[in-house]
Amino acid sequence: TIVFAPSLNGQTITLTSGELLIKKNLTIAGPSDRSLTVSAGGLSRVFEVASTVAKPVTLSGLTISNGAGSGAGGGGIYNAGTLTVSNSTLSGNTSTGGDGGGIQNDGTLTVGGSTLCGNSAGEGGGIFNYGTLTVSGSTLSGNHANGDGGGGGIYDGYGNGTVTATVSNSTLSGNSAQFNGGGIENGGKLTVSGSSLSSNSAHYGGGIYNYSSATLTVSGSTLCDNSATYYGGGIYNMNLGTVTVSGSILSGNSASKGGGIFNYGNALTVENSSTITGNLAPTGFGADVYNLGVLYLDSTSTIGILDGNPAKPPI
Repeated sequence: TIVFAPSLNGQTITLTSGELLIKKNLTIAGPSDRSLTVSAGGLSRVFEVASTVAKPVTLSGLTISNGAGSGAGGGGIYNAGTLTVSNSTLSGNTSTGGDGGGIQNDGTLTVGGSTLCGNSAGEGGGIFNYGTLTVSGSTLSGNHANGDGGGGGIYDGYGNGTVTATVSNSTLSGNSAQFNGGGIENGGKLTVSGSSLSSNSAHYGGGIYNYSSATLTVSGSTLCDNSATYYGGGIYNMNLGTVTVSGSILSGNSASKGGGIFNYGNALTVENSSTITGNLAPTGFGADVYNLGVLYLDSTSTIGILDGNPAKPPI
């Protein structure tokens, strides 16, 4: 375990010889107020956790900033092992040659009680996940995906069911993507619970973009004031994608079609007292839901304005 001297609180440690490579079980604990910053000065990634690490690595109480990832990605952190990031801040990190401005995960990653803000990458401005990801009690804000893909806040990759992400009791706000998923782009299996997605933006899926064959469950959450230039201000469901909205609220989202949800996918289920009302499609159709696929709507839930295929009762 590495614990820093109190005299370093409020100071910045700037790396001069490249990233810090972690190759064994290790805990690095900064001050509880995150006042110690580890910066790469824009010259390299900050931390890498190697795949050869047999036991978990923990980073806590740190501010990780100005990392610049390339190759494998991960401007702030690249994880190929098992990593927990707790009570930490990742800000101003970029991935110029890869993905995951804040963090790229190819292993098992847990992020708890942390903040990722102002990070950028081609895909996954805040976090790019190609393994197993758990985010709880955290805030992702002002992150940006500037490449051909998306996922301003989080990009959950494509892995035929092997890529999974869980986001709980967290806030994603003000994230943006050049193309898909201002808040989140999902190509795997994603569960969002007890969380808020607001003021995120993209061309498609301002809040969440659910790709073909992906599975998305949104429960006990709120998607408000997200925007898409084209389709799906709150959620865009693509091709063979499956989306379940349970006990959640979508309002104030906007797009040219499907201000709340644009469903072009396999199935959309709205259940358990969900409300999709007060969304906008000022130049198109389906202010609340534009449905070109299959939509199941239970008797406890409400959709204000529905265009396209009519809703069916749940099977």
